[in-house]
Amino acid sequence: MLLEKYSPKNTKDLIGNPAAIMDIRKFLTSWKKGKALLVYGPTGSGKSTAIKLIARELGYEVIGTHADEERSAKGFFEASMQRSVFSRKKLLLFDDVTAGSLRNFSQLIEKSGHPVICTTDDAYQLPTASRKVFKLLKFDKIGETELVKFLEAVCRSEHITLQHRELEQLARTSNGDVRALLIDLNAFRLGLKYSNHRDAEENIFNTLKIIFKTTSIQNCKIALDNSEKDGEELFSWLEQNVLEEYTDTNSIASAYDYLSKADIFYSRIIKRQSWSLQKYFSNLSVYGVALAKEKTSARFVSYRPPVFVRRSSNVLLENLAKNLHISKRQAAAYIPLIRMLFKKNRNICEEFGMDDKEASFILGE
Repeated sequence: MLLEKYSPKNTKDLIGNPAAIMDIRKFLTSWKKGKALLVYGPTGSGKSTAIKLIARELGYEVIGTHADEERSAKGFFEASMQRSVFSRKKLLLFDDVTAGSLRNFSQLIEKSGHPVICTTDDAYQLPTASRKVFKLLKFDKIGETELVKFLEAVCRSEHITLQHRELEQLARTSNGDVRALLIDLNAFRLGLKYSNHRDAEENIFNTLKIIFKTTSIQNCKIALDNSEKDGEELFSWLEQNVLEEYTDTNSIASAYDYLSKADIFYSRIIKRQSWSLQKYFSNLSVYGVALAKEKTSARFVSYRPPVFVRRSSNVLLENLAKNLHISKRQAAAYIPLIRMLFKKNRNICEEFGMDDKEASFILGE
């Protein structure tokens, strides 16, 4: 995909925020113990990418993680006390920090023998006490003019023909997110539809398009981070559309296997109230479905919303339960499989005790 091909290889490839990029370099070259940097700005503005490229150019070994667990700070502190195998300088990078993950950072920053940089979308959603331990540095949303110029260069290189107004439309709908811009351009190249609007979040159909049309973990992470749906809703959308997107049995079986494992984590979250497991639930469902396929497909798929079985459908579930000799709750879990059977042979609906109207409901028609 274009996203991998045109990811920045050095700081000269970065788009926008030249002053902020220079300030990161200055922070690292003049770093003193007890000092830390908080880089904030909208998704897709290049915060983490810029930090990693600058660190590499200055000879730093980047040790990075998402600061979403208390043990992260402790683990990073222990890592900072160890010497690198190659005696390189280290940079401790925490992505997407929150108020909860910053509780132990003041001690880490004071004792760390290496620079600490954190990133977040909005620094001012963090408590004032947490912000005080950092020097704040803002990344602005990348302007449409810069995005159009970048698009023109990519289109020339890839021999993609687009009118200037179409380039402007792509730049506008990306909302300053370079990764989203490349994903939409790649969708255009493959003959897929791309979003004609993108506020602060990807709409659900674009989210599904990215997950189902890629085998890249990085692309899936973008889709997950920008999704307008929470993990449970996204799980339902993926479960509904596996059979719409995938056609070979191996990919279908693998996708549902990952979804079943994700569902186990979700049941543990609810039963034990262990919300620290939420990321495993989301990652297994999203990354698992994306990696289940043997190869990507360029065909257009009209994704369907999940079929939620409502109380008014009790009669339908009762018929299913009676004919399958199972409970109504178990019958609801069989709906995706029954839908697949109906698609192959609509005539078998009578064997499940259904009329055409109920079969249409199962198929989401």
